[in-house]
Amino acid sequence: MTETVEQIVHESEAQRQFVRVRLPAEVLFDGSSHSVRDLSSGGIGIMDVPKAYASGQNVELTLTLPFQDFSMDIDLRGHVQAYNAQTKVLGIRFTDLTKQQISLLNHILKSYISGDIVAGPDLLNIVARDNFVKIRKQNTGPVSAPDLIRQSLPLFFITLLGALAALFVGTNIIENVLMIKANNAVVEAESVTLQAPAAGIFKNNLTEENRTVKAGDVIGLVGSSPITSPCDCMVHGVSAKDGQEIEVGKILATLLPIDQYPTISVRIEPADAQRLKMNNPVSLSVAGSELEFTGRIVTISSSLSTPETAAMSGLQAPYAIVKV
Repeated sequence: MTETVEQIVHESEAQRQFVRVRLPAEVLFDGSSHSVRDLSSGGIGIMDVPKAYASGQNVELTLTLPFQDFSMDIDLRGHVQAYNAQTKVLGIRFTDLTKQQISLLNHILKSYISGDIVAGPDLLNIVARDNFVKIRKQNTGPVSAPDLIRQSLPLFFITLLGALAALFVGTNIIENVLMIKANNAVVEAESVTLQAPAAGIFKNNLTEENRTVKAGDVIGLVGSSPITSPCDCMVHGVSAKDGQEIEVGKILATLLPIDQYPTISVRIEPADAQRLKMNNPVSLSVAGSELEFTGRIVTISSSLSTPETAAMSGLQAPYAIVKV
């Protein structure tokens, strides 16, 4: 990020309460993608908005910030400040910002203005920690002996419980350090569908025991037309029954190539994502199964969501997405 000084929009304090910065970013707004004219920790200017919006109207948008080796999506809310029909620029003031969103926006804007490179671990560290100072209680006088005993008893029991917990965790420390657990995962793989080349009666050549086929194997017949496998594949499913009348173009079976590499996308906490690196080898296991798979990390991305979006994903916002 260079030449940031020229990209700062200077305005008087009476006009703006925040310094606005022009930086490369995209925003998903009202079902369309738009370029960002300028951004501050208090609001945003959106370009090429084709229609006017009433001042004060509440809106929702998703800000996409591209970085060196990853991108970040931030779900935001705000209300319309102004719309310029001549330039088609819509000004929106942010509302209901969370602590993490405020800290993240401030960090990105300060780094961009100073010319620093924004790195993934820095942003994950920001969204994973509490960035606001908490007020500490002050002692107003000396503590009496009975009060000291009452205060010490809970500390004693907490210390005792902590020692017992440390003893228990000590026997499983290797597993706890090297393992990251995820409650949400999606497996994706390329599939091949076979369609009927003609109408006729379907004859299935597959059996329950025969779940793999080689390239050129005849899976079945539609009339007198053979249906052959285009690859060395696993049979994922057969959509037609033996003896069924088939129409032209009907999907008969779905195959999965044996030599392909499926991907698994998991959602984890940002603090866990800081322990991972691109192209690192990993092992995966499924709870309740003795099978173990190996792979490597191909992408690591992070996202800040609204509470509603986080509730749908099963994780508290924010979260990180790792694809293996």
